[in-house]
Amino acid sequence: MLTSCDCYQRISGIVIDKETGRPLAGVTVYNKSKVQNKTTTDSIGHFELSSISGGFRCPPMNIVIKADNYKTIESSIPPGGQDIIKLTSDLNIDHIKNIRYVFDDYVQYEESTDSQNDKNLMSKSLKSLTIVTKKDELDLLINVWMYYDPTDYPDIPEIYRIFKNSRPYSIEAVKKRIDKKKEWEKDETVPYSDLKNLLERLANE
Repeated sequence: MLTSCDCYQRISGIVIDKETGRPLAGVTVYNKSKVQNKTTTDSIGHFELSSISGGFRCPPMNIVIKADNYKTIESSIPPGGQDIIKLTSDLNIDHIKNIRYVFDDYVQYEESTDSQNDKNLMSKSLKSLTIVTKKDELDLLINVWMYYDPTDYPDIPEIYRIFKNSRPYSIEAVKKRIDKKKEWEKDETVPYSDLKNLLERLANE
């Protein structure tokens, strides 16, 4: 039962991935002052949350937004208000760091082999990535696709899966890599010559 000093708060919003703009389903949203008052976003990232707050004026509702593989954030929405909440993925940070570490080490020693530990780390990190949109990270993956070729390494196709999921960002990155040919690379020689085939596959599949 509401009293004269109670305020009915009702808010709503949409939660999206900051990098891709895609709506995020299954995100937990809860009232910071009443953690049991919570909900989850639907298939289009939409949520609604209501609560009763004491006081003569209706204060904003302070909410916490939490999702697996994303940074937890807080937001304040006035009663009756709506908001678009953008979550930043923290999944890629360590995986990209690992990929860079293994690749830089491999290139540094200019060998056709790599330790099993490094190959396992590379595989695990690649398989853990789904979508990559940042230019420097896509540039790294393109170079790994081109030049990481140790003996008995089966998981380079994982990079194509990432590229495919990351379109149109990956297409633009491959185009720019083609335009920025290194001094030692030649149009008719692999792996540089394979970039055009990669671009065609990404554009047409």
